[in-house]
Amino acid sequence: MLRFIWLGIVLSATLALALVTGFKPLFWLLYIFVGGSAASYAIAWAQSQGLGVTTQELSEYPQVGQPIDLQVLVKENVGLPRFGLRVRFQSSVSEDETTINLPAHGSKTWRVTGVCNRRGWNDIGSLAIVASDITQSLDVSWTSGEPQQVLVHPAVVDIPGVSLLPSVTTGEIGERGPLAGTSQTAYAIREYIPGDSLNQIHWPTSAKKRRLMTKQFEGAGRNEVWLFLDMERESHVGSGTEGTEEFCVTIAASLAKAFLEGGHSVGMVSEGNRFDKIEPGRGMEHFWTISRNLAQLRSDSHTSFLNLLERETAGIQPGSVLVLISTWPGFSLTAIQRFLSRRAILLLPLLVDTTSFGIRNPNREVIPPDDGQQSTFLIRKSDDLRSVLGAARDHLASF
Repeated sequence: MLRFIWLGIVLSATLALALVTGFKPLFWLLYIFVGGSAASYAIAWAQSQGLGVTTQELSEYPQVGQPIDLQVLVKENVGLPRFGLRVRFQSSVSEDETTINLPAHGSKTWRVTGVCNRRGWNDIGSLAIVASDITQSLDVSWTSGEPQQVLVHPAVVDIPGVSLLPSVTTGEIGERGPLAGTSQTAYAIREYIPGDSLNQIHWPTSAKKRRLMTKQFEGAGRNEVWLFLDMERESHVGSGTEGTEEFCVTIAASLAKAFLEGGHSVGMVSEGNRFDKIEPGRGMEHFWTISRNLAQLRSDSHTSFLNLLERETAGIQPGSVLVLISTWPGFSLTAIQRFLSRRAILLLPLLVDTTSFGIRNPNREVIPPDDGQQSTFLIRKSDDLRSVLGAARDHLASF
């Protein structure tokens, strides 16, 4: 812009001097200058036409904090050689600039590497291209390439593979026995709980006791882990990498990966900007399904997390592990812990201390754990997640 201002000043001064003095060489100088500028603009404009731009994502599953590789292709389509094109890659992932020359119908390919700092959909794919005339005195710039987006998965903290030794209860709190296997042999009868399959009702005992009774099978829920992630809007404070939402998502992704690598079947329930319930599955492909959901999840729910727990835990199989990931709740976990214990489901609460983020949450009060919350892990922002999650793993393995 400054260049054009000075150009206008020089032209105006030259024109004024030519008109005042009538000196013909000044008029010829003006004609040459204006004509040369028009020719320069025409050359720069021609340089900008007939280019095709393609951007390809090379990273299959980009994650927050990890490098992402992109391949950029610029192709000349009309048979006009290009010289000194300055190309700047514009995206939320990387800023990269290079100068290229293209022969007629030629192409140029190069890689751009950046770092993903934001979970979810990130913009990529547009190029700012600057074409100049031969003297490099006049530039024409434009944006080329179709806008594209790439899904960035949440960060993952690598912890050693998790392998639990599950146990079940026979219906009373504290009465535990090892799971002998995954056979479908009924080894106990307990009272029916809403959510139990009707196929498992033991009708003779139900008739005798005059209430529905359910058969409990050996191996029910064995190696099955459910992650319940709190995405209630009022639960979280801060934003981005400095917020509790991102912290909880990282915990969920890290545990899902570790449990799956340990051979367990993992499911997940959350309700944020949408309700997600992923049935338990195994393998890394299942991990990327969970990670894909976590990448798009936002703490935008008005549904109480306690209501979500009460609603969605009814169908969980006995012998399962329920990992609760939340900020410190404004309710006691004792009732839900006893309810799950009666169903032979082990509860592990992982609660994030919002005060450690330097922001007080007016909707949640940090209270000391009661007798029913002895196994609770309180996680602070400054904690080493690898160590804390490893301790939680060891705690589960001790049962």
